[in-house]
This record gives sequence, structure tokens and C-alpha cells, in this order.
Amino acid sequence: MVCRKGPDTWAVKKINPPWVAVLLVALLVLALSFIPHWQYFYWSTLQTIGEFIFPVSLGDPGVALALIQIPASIWLAYKLYRQANWRAPLSDRITQRDALFNNGLEVLEVDGVKEAESLVKRFHDFRRGNDERRVTRLCQGYFEGQQQSFGYRICQYRYVVRKVTSYTDSKGNLRTRTERQEYYRHSLITTLGDSVWMGISGDRGKRFDGVEYKSEDDTFNRHLRCWAKSHAQADEFLTDEMRRLLLQMVTLAKNPVLEVLSDGSLCLAVDDDMLALERRSGLHDPDAFAREIGEHAELQTLDGMLQLIERLRQMRGKDLSGELEVC
Repeated sequence: MVCRKGPDTWAVKKINPPWVAVLLVALLVLALSFIPHWQYFYWSTLQTIGEFIFPVSLGDPGVALALIQIPASIWLAYKLYRQANWRAPLSDRITQRDALFNNGLEVLEVDGVKEAESLVKRFHDFRRGNDERRVTRLCQGYFEGQQQSFGYRICQYRYVVRKVTSYTDSKGNLRTRTERQEYYRHSLITTLGDSVWMGISGDRGKRFDGVEYKSEDDTFNRHLRCWAKSHAQADEFLTDEMRRLLLQMVTLAKNPVLEVLSDGSLCLAVDDDMLALERRSGLHDPDAFAREIGEHAELQTLDGMLQLIERLRQMRGKDLSGELEVC
């Protein structure tokens, strides 16, 4: 297996195999040997460039050379570090693409800002933050379960919280400071096909509009809060079996929020990345990495969410196997 980082440069394409580059360098050195005092021209040119960039009186001409060579050395060291450590990020990308392929997921190219604006209008969980909102990754898949089959989308959503604070500087002047902190949420969007509206939150900081409902189940109330259009609607939806099912969200991921819209859409959002997959090896050990890629990549959080939604659809008595439209 041959892996290469990024597209080939002109030099890589034209100077191949490597011994050709060695031959060209040898010919260049040989040609310079026939030019008298070429070292003088070389160093005087560097000094001139240094004095042009730093026109102040430098005293020693060697200072100009140092001012050029120091940043050049730092840049060269950075490039060498990147070249020596390129395998890890490339291994991550290969692992992620393999996981998407193994689970039948297709990456959709969308305008992240416009997609976020559309989702904010539909689902309450996307109305987070007070600054930039953007969909940073959108994938589409199809789940075929034992009882239900349905299309779905997985959305990675970034939002920014902007805070403006006041403080007094050392001279006693009142000033303001703006801080921005970005966060990520991961959502699974599909269809339930039900005409009910419900908002169920395991995130203590997220509330819905509507009537807040408390069941007689203390365990359910301790982990999840529920909003509906009416108490009667909540009673009909939150049966004993449904409450036990929804409590599984808390064990699958952090801060789950489930929203069911009246048009039949469903959004299940969590803090955890549903597509996260721990990589055990990498390109530093190609044989082990090839064996790992050859295995089926299981996305346990995503699988758990899909099975939960399958059970939810089954309990609501909806057979929507033919539906693929999820957004």
C-alpha cells in the first residue's frame, strides 16, 4: 500500500527517480567550480538582501545574514517537523473515510452557514450560541434494521458563545473585553412520521417552549425534562415503556436532546461525536494499519442511536420503510 501526502509538486513529478536530483546537484557544483570567486558573489548577494530588508545600520555585515538565516531556519525546522509527522493526521483521515464507507455514509457538500440557518429555523437544539453558527460536516446514510428501515443524516454543528466583560486597567480606565468560545454538537436527523410535538432534554441548560411535563417516574424526571403542547399529549406519548426507552439516551451519549416535530421530523442531538473511532495503529506500521482498515469499523454511539430510533418508530406504530427524505 502506497500512501502519499497531498498532490505531487512540480519537482516531485519532474525529478524522478531520486538519483536524477543528485546528478543535477553534482552538475551545479561542478559548474560553480569554473566560476572564479563565486563564493564572494554568493555571500555579498545575501548581505545585500539583508541590508535591503533591514535598512538600519547593522554594524557587522554578518548580522544581516543572521537576520535572514534565523527565520529561514525556523521555517525549515517547521517543514521538517511536518514532514516527519505527517503520518498521524493522514492515518486519521484514512480511518475516518474507512468508517464512513463501512457504515454506508456519504459526505454531503453544503454551505455550512446556510445549512445552519435552515436547521435553526426547524430544530430548537440548533439555537445555541450568540455568534457564528456553522454546519462543519453533514453525512447521509440509510439504516436497515430488523423491524424498521429509514434514511437519516448526521450533522456536526459548531456554534460560538460570545461574552463581553468589563474590567478596569492599570490606569483606572473602564474597558471591555470580548471572548469567544466555540462548541460542537452532533445531531441525527430523520423522520418519525408522527404528528406529535415533543421536546425531551437531558441537557440541563436546554429548555423548550410549550408546557413542561413531569411524570410520576422519579428516575425519568431526574435525568430528562419534557415539554409538549399539552399534558394530555405528554401522557399519551410517555408510556412506561417509552420512558424506559428514552432513558437509554443518557447512557449512550452526553447531554442528549430529542425533538419531534409535528411534521414528522426527528432530531436527536448529543455532545459526543457519533462518527468518532479510536485508531489503534497507523502508517508508521503499515501492515497493522492495513489489517485494521480491513476490519469492519463499528461506530458504537451511532449504532446505539439508530437502534433506539428504530425501537421508537416501532413503538409509535409507524412503518415508514420507504421514506428517505429526512431534511
